[in-house]
Amino acid sequence: MKRLLLLLGLLFSILLSAQTRVNSSIDTNMALIGDVIKLSISVESSTPVVWPDVDKELAPLEIQEKSQFDTVQNSLQTRYKQELFLQYFDTGIVNIPSLAFLTQEDTFYSDSIAVAFLGFELDSANTYFDIKSPKKVPFNFEEAKPYIYLIIFLILLIFLFIKLISRFKKKSTIDVDEIPETPCDEEAIKRLELLELKKLYENNQTKKHYIELTRILRHYFDRRFNIDTLEST
Repeated sequence: MKRLLLLLGLLFSILLSAQTRVNSSIDTNMALIGDVIKLSISVESSTPVVWPDVDKELAPLEIQEKSQFDTVQNSLQTRYKQELFLQYFDTGIVNIPSLAFLTQEDTFYSDSIAVAFLGFELDSANTYFDIKSPKKVPFNFEEAKPYIYLIIFLILLIFLFIKLISRFKKKSTIDVDEIPETPCDEEAIKRLELLELKKLYENNQTKKHYIELTRILRHYFDRRFNIDTLEST
């Protein structure tokens, strides 16, 4: 009889140690929009546990923070624990779904938990309020400093660009006033000498010779006496 009881006790302890238990709880079932609630999950198992993808499974709840896994191991089982801090930005009742935990034995699920998110109460006694006048914000030099430096840099860049263009134009153009003008007498003599070298009258081009001679004399009188001889008969 004692042996039977001992065997039954040993079998009961083995079966008890082989069980996997999943527990989930929250710190409140009612919160305001944007409040942070804490979801605590603990799993006790004698075999390794595959943790679910809580970021995907808990949507549309937003996970703001996750604690590190707290693992406590004894001779029979290992206890895994994690705390999740959740937020929701709408009103209504949201169900925290059952989470699936995989072990070598089977798949175990946590409990589904309903949480009510409430909106803020409005002050019905004062429905209308006066429009507040705009506030004058003092000038902050530290904030405006980058823009001031940028404007100064652009002004200097434009000034430098203008100076370079003006200098380039001075180099590329010839100042007419600096070129000495040939006297009208010397110019006429040079043109007559060139006409003499052509010897047009020796090549039966007497008419062309006198036409060019007349043009030289007209140009000379134009410069010498300031007479518009080129347009006169």
